[in-house]
Amino acid sequence: MVIGHVSAFRALPTRAETTARSDLVSRVRDVVSSVWPAAEIRCFGSYDTGLWLPESDIDLVCLNTGVPSSQKLKGRALHRLGEALRRAPWRATQLEVVDKARVPIVKFVDGATGVAVDICLEELTGLQSSALARKALAKFPQYGPLVLVLKRWLNARGLHDTYHGGVGSYLLQLLVIASLQHPPAERKPSLRGNLGSCVLHFLELFGLRLNYEAVGISVADGGAFFSKAERRVGNTDRPGLICVLNPLDTTHDVGANSYNIGCVRRAWSHCYVALVAALDDRQVVPGASGRRLQVLNALVDCEAEMSARFVQHALDGSVLGGAETLSAEVGVALADAAAGSLGQLQPSC
Repeated sequence: MVIGHVSAFRALPTRAETTARSDLVSRVRDVVSSVWPAAEIRCFGSYDTGLWLPESDIDLVCLNTGVPSSQKLKGRALHRLGEALRRAPWRATQLEVVDKARVPIVKFVDGATGVAVDICLEELTGLQSSALARKALAKFPQYGPLVLVLKRWLNARGLHDTYHGGVGSYLLQLLVIASLQHPPAERKPSLRGNLGSCVLHFLELFGLRLNYEAVGISVADGGAFFSKAERRVGNTDRPGLICVLNPLDTTHDVGANSYNIGCVRRAWSHCYVALVAALDDRQVVPGASGRRLQVLNALVDCEAEMSARFVQHALDGSVLGGAETLSAEVGVALADAAAGSLGQLQPSC
């Protein structure tokens, strides 16, 4: 039942929304062609992979423009494109050229649909990240539904914006891959591949167990947790930041700009406690056994109830409110279990 509910997130965008986005891409393509007739427009990111929500933006890259790779020259070219967008017969609002970023972009919001669009020039990394997501979709059936549910959950709380230190789409996708590469060691056969179990595992791993200060994450070559100190990666001034190496460029730490990760982590741990409590508010969940909280036993008997509550919470953005309704007995037991598991995940080098 969890699988049916969580997978239903794929159907959130309506046919009208899908058509409107396709039309928007066509309109942008016409404007780009007026500036660079030989240019090719490619989509990447969530819109390209199908992992988009109604509030998601559209990422586009212009190839074969003839613009050199210099950041300064790309900035000038994007200003030209920005002027062309301003002259377009349709309305591009909130238009801005961000020419000082590592990847310069022109960004705007379509006046007709309210959809935000980011456009860059001659950058292949976005296309490569889309290819990585498609590989994950093929390898892990749970990957797509998990990304959509967790993305919606972050969006509802304003924790998705990388400009404000949140967890962006690419970082979230890497974390989902990492959680699927390292499933719980203790799992009943009936829970293998269960989406409810995967959601709880993600929240437990990144909300309670991972030692952010000492441990980094890699999803390359099957995935691994490693010592940040031994690899000399991460921000030594802010050791609590999550460190996730980009599999497309292992010198790049995707989590480096998520300076608000402490708030995100607390939200994940709070959500985990709320969901565990929702399994059965009459049952005291046992404490940690080894490195794994024994909540999945309750999930087998209460899956239907949990799935209905979880999907409703995810849709109305009220998951975080659940923990306040815990009885004192259940709250103490969960707090003890959480305290016993904090930071226990050690580096595996």
